[in-house]
Amino acid sequence: MLDSFFGKGRVQTDRSRAVFVLIALAGVLPSALVLWFASLAIRNEQLATAQIAEEAHQVLLNQIKSDLVQRWNSLLEETDQRIASLSPEAAFYETVTGGGADGLIVLTAGDTHRVAYPGLPRRADETNSPPADNKGKDSNTQLASQLAVLTAAIQRNDGDGVGHAAQTILDNPTFELCVDRNGRHALSSIELLILENRDVVPDAIHASAFSRLTKRLNNYRFDLIPASQRRFLMSRISALSSQPSSPAPLFPTMFAENLSAQFMETNQELNAGPYLSRSTIEGVWQQRLPSGHGIALFTEHRLRKRYADWVADMDNPLATRVRVEVASDNSTHHSADTEMVLGNAFPGWRLRIVGADADTRSASLKGIYVALSVATVGLILLILLAMASMTLRRLALAKQKNTMVATVSHELKTPVSSIKLLVDTLLQDPALRPDRVREYLILIARENSRLSQLVENVLSFSRIERTKFRIEKQPLDIVGLIREAVATFTQQAEISDRELTVEIAPDIPPYRGDAWALNRVLLNLLDNACKFSDPPRKIRVSAQVDKQGLVISVSDQGIGIREADFGKIFDQFYQADQKLSRSNEGCGLGLGIVKHIVNLHEGTIEVNSELGVGSTFTVHLPLGQQ
Repeated sequence: MLDSFFGKGRVQTDRSRAVFVLIALAGVLPSALVLWFASLAIRNEQLATAQIAEEAHQVLLNQIKSDLVQRWNSLLEETDQRIASLSPEAAFYETVTGGGADGLIVLTAGDTHRVAYPGLPRRADETNSPPADNKGKDSNTQLASQLAVLTAAIQRNDGDGVGHAAQTILDNPTFELCVDRNGRHALSSIELLILENRDVVPDAIHASAFSRLTKRLNNYRFDLIPASQRRFLMSRISALSSQPSSPAPLFPTMFAENLSAQFMETNQELNAGPYLSRSTIEGVWQQRLPSGHGIALFTEHRLRKRYADWVADMDNPLATRVRVEVASDNSTHHSADTEMVLGNAFPGWRLRIVGADADTRSASLKGIYVALSVATVGLILLILLAMASMTLRRLALAKQKNTMVATVSHELKTPVSSIKLLVDTLLQDPALRPDRVREYLILIARENSRLSQLVENVLSFSRIERTKFRIEKQPLDIVGLIREAVATFTQQAEISDRELTVEIAPDIPPYRGDAWALNRVLLNLLDNACKFSDPPRKIRVSAQVDKQGLVISVSDQGIGIREADFGKIFDQFYQADQKLSRSNEGCGLGLGIVKHIVNLHEGTIEVNSELGVGSTFTVHLPLGQQ
């Protein structure tokens, strides 16, 4: 019969596993199809959106290109107007400081191959020399005389003499127009001499010379300073200046002066076309002005910044959602979504859209597709999990039934076999001696008690599994209940070499609970303590009251329990010794029934054990809710 049951259980288990595999396949295949269709829909939407975005980007780049060309032409026309209305020096200054160009070559109106400013660098030695008698003879003579006095005082390291001679020169306004034989502004050279000899020049004179010279060099309407001298003086003063660096440079045109001079040195033929092109200087672009009266120079990094600022100023809603770059052919850059060559106006330059945002409609539809796909797959997975959970529960139930039948069958076999053996022995005795009959009847009674307790545990487990186990709380004498359970256990157990101690505190109040259920708790704990203790068996039952309520403990000095098994021993059918051939009888139901009964009384149970020392099971029952 048992073999038939086990065979049936195995068949049911195999069928459940087959159903589980079919459920998994039924969930995976639809999920894969849903994801595949969703990916196709998203891909098609992305292609359509990319085509729309490409067309929109082309329109945007055309608008930006048109705007850049218009702004560029306006920039060149403004520079032409400055050259036509101002002196070459002033036109250079206004264009450079106004952001019209990074450098400028101003050509003469009658000869577009002749430089009006800044002019080629002079080869003459740029040192302080006496003024020549070429303009304002008296002023030149006086300045030469005072310069000699100043030079002699500097050589003598005569601070007072230097201060007096320098003050005399600086206070004479007629010296402002003196030019030496090389065409250089004489007073500016003398002021540089004063700055270079700071150790012997009074601070007030030094500060006055510094202020006058820097202002004059930044005043491009003062045309007596040639470009070569201006660059030299700017360089020397910048080197001598002790002022800390600041966002405002001392000479805002110094970079443009040097750039323009370098361009003329490397391009003496002044070759420059009507469109933007690379110059002879690395990283510098050139373009002849529309009038032909000048050549504008632009550094590449400032040119890119200028274009970027213009693009940022555009009033276009689409431009705020994309990043537009203006790049030259030799610049390093990341891949672009859309590109456009700027054409003849800006050869070698391109407009690029980088990192374009997805279209709102595409992003919205993509989100809908993804949400629907995730919801569908999630629903399929939930159904799959529910079906898998049901299947696993069926497998667990089948395994539990198999375990229960095997365990209970084994436990029933021992007392039934013992009773049969004792009865057969009595029947075979013709004398039926009274003393022997009494001995055998006592043994049969004990086996019957074991059998009754096992059957009671099985019936209790069955009611627990069917959720039909109920308790009826009534006022109880907990002291009497404990003593009754101990007496019952003493009568049922056949082990004589034991020491059972009962310790009950005197102040235990009445308790409301189910007498039969609590009696079953004590009997199972006592039976457990007896079974897993070696002779001589010492068992202690105690009861007391603490802050949390009623505390009942059953202790033994048995084999103990591993700490890893503490959380498992209250599971149904679990035993630390998993072999059916173990030396101690039991089917693993007792502690599970104990925990269930304690939970029904709203209490807790805990175990404290050590291998080879013993175990203590403690039941906590609340008194406050009685």
